[in-house]
Amino acid sequence: MRNRILYIVGAVVALATVFGVSFLTLKFFGPEPGPAAGAVGVPVAQVEITAENTVELTEFVTNLAEERRYIKVTMELVLSNDKLKPSVESNVPRIRDAVVQVLNAKQSVEVTGSEGANKLKVDIKEAVNKLLGGTPVHEVLITDIVVQF
Repeated sequence: MRNRILYIVGAVVALATVFGVSFLTLKFFGPEPGPAAGAVGVPVAQVEITAENTVELTEFVTNLAEERRYIKVTMELVLSNDKLKPSVESNVPRIRDAVVQVLNAKQSVEVTGSEGANKLKVDIKEAVNKLLGGTPVHEVLITDIVVQF
């Protein structure tokens, strides 16, 4: 009986050792994970920026999720193709509303720095594309941003 318990304990220790060594090996020596295009900090395929495929959104000044924190931001939407511009321009009030909702949900630390700005661009792009249906917005360019702390 005692030998059987020793074998079981020995097997559990051996398995734990194998799993531990495997985990550490993959963690420290494994391949780097490859992020998907469009993820925060990963460049998307370039579209030529022209007057025909961009829509400027005038300045937003709105509160952030924190009390007494404000953001001022100006941006341009780069469209997937220039034929979408009339339909996007006709929805600017709805687009502005969607952008304000995204901004109002953010904390000041979430929109500062390059990583925060990139994440904000992705969130705005997703919100506008969801509103309009499909993927008319290829990229969001922030042309001016000020966060009050």
